[in-house]
Amino acid sequence: MTHGRFTAGVREERGAVMVMVAILLPVLILFSSFVIDVGNWFEHRRHQQMQADAAVLAAAGEFGSPCSEAPIEDMARTYGGLKPPTPNTYNQQVGGTPLENVLFEGLNRKTWPNQPGKVDPDPPGGPPCETGVIDVKLAEADLPWFFRAAQVPFINAHARVAIQKVDRMKGLLPIGVPDINPKKAKALFVDESKLPTDPGYVIKETMLCRTGAQNGLAQWSSAGGCSPGIGPVPVRIVLSGSDSTTCGEALVVCYDTETKDGLVHIRGWSAAVAFSQAPKARDVWLRSGTCPDGYFVASTTACAAEVVAAVDFGSSDPVALGTKIDATVGNKFFVKD
Repeated sequence: MTHGRFTAGVREERGAVMVMVAILLPVLILFSSFVIDVGNWFEHRRHQQMQADAAVLAAAGEFGSPCSEAPIEDMARTYGGLKPPTPNTYNQQVGGTPLENVLFEGLNRKTWPNQPGKVDPDPPGGPPCETGVIDVKLAEADLPWFFRAAQVPFINAHARVAIQKVDRMKGLLPIGVPDINPKKAKALFVDESKLPTDPGYVIKETMLCRTGAQNGLAQWSSAGGCSPGIGPVPVRIVLSGSDSTTCGEALVVCYDTETKDGLVHIRGWSAAVAFSQAPKARDVWLRSGTCPDGYFVASTTACAAEVVAAVDFGSSDPVALGTKIDATVGNKFFVKD
């Protein structure tokens, strides 16, 4: 009889396990769904913060003088995943999120998108060009739960970059800073129909002379008998911190206006002019005047730069002829006897 009671007890335990599984299985499924939902939310939130960070850092590169709001916001949209997917847009939200669910109302807003009650306690106070601050607030709307029984109303991200002026610096400059006063300079006249590696690409080359300085920077020219004048042909400028003037070697940097690598302008002219031709402005440049620099000025106070022109009158004597020189700059008209 004892053996029979033991057998009956085993059968009762098997039934209890099935009951426990039936009770706990829905709980385990719900718990697993909760873990998946939290992980999905965390992944979207982390990627959205990356979008905001990329947007402000990319937009900061467009901040300059003169300042324009449009390119700054366009760069923020491009790198913040806020444009339709193309080869030139980046950082789209993960998980196939529709673009209309990623909300962005513009730079330097006081509130988060579609959330008037969520206010920034320290808003920028104006557009980027006015405040020197680039502020991005992003929101993703209606992130569904795993079983789509409900949705997360908003996931928010925030990033900000401030453009500040350096008051003073101390210590050594980075090793990679280019030397602003090169040792040698040379002009290469080139055939733009060929590649730099092709034979005959360089038509002629001529050394440049250091002719003075402005604002602590050396000025280089073909004047002073150093070499023939620069004619109206494509030209590359070679600046070297060594005895070499070969492009591609160490401490040698080559510039031209085609590659947009830092050369602002090249000016020069030929002295050959016929007697019957009208006077021509052969060369025009800027001098600093009361400004820190004639070409690049960022100042909160007004200053005046000087416009200097070399006018070719041929073989005539403009003074003897009583010539008057007039010029229009902006909306002002100048006459000089």
